[in-house]
Amino acid sequence: MGLVRYKKPVEYSFYVWINGLKEDYEPVGADYFINFCKNVTYHNAKKWKNSSYLRERILKEFPEIDLQYLDDKLSEFETCMRFHEAIPYQRGYISTSYKMKSGYYEEHEYKKEKFVVNEKPIR
Repeated sequence: MGLVRYKKPVEYSFYVWINGLKEDYEPVGADYFINFCKNVTYHNAKKWKNSSYLRERILKEFPEIDLQYLDDKLSEFETCMRFHEAIPYQRGYISTSYKMKSGYYEEHEYKKEKFVVNEKPIR
């Protein structure tokens, strides 16, 4: 078993996806796309998050792509970026900028078809 290091993982995953884009109707093509999205988010690749930059790069590498298909993929990309950047609700405590009484915390829950917020003392 050996080690592998990807020197520019975002760019590498982009080329893997683009080269597989011609066979995107295969299930593996979707995996390449999702892997690219994950790499952009994980490495916080700001220039790749820009849809116009991504559009340019795709057209440069794959000029014969159907433009409607490209627009659909860019829309999927933006959705995927929002998904990967969303912070899930956690168990336990989180810090927030809300103003609260000293020595208290808020407990949020959904109960009987209503959102309920209770102030509770920190023990």
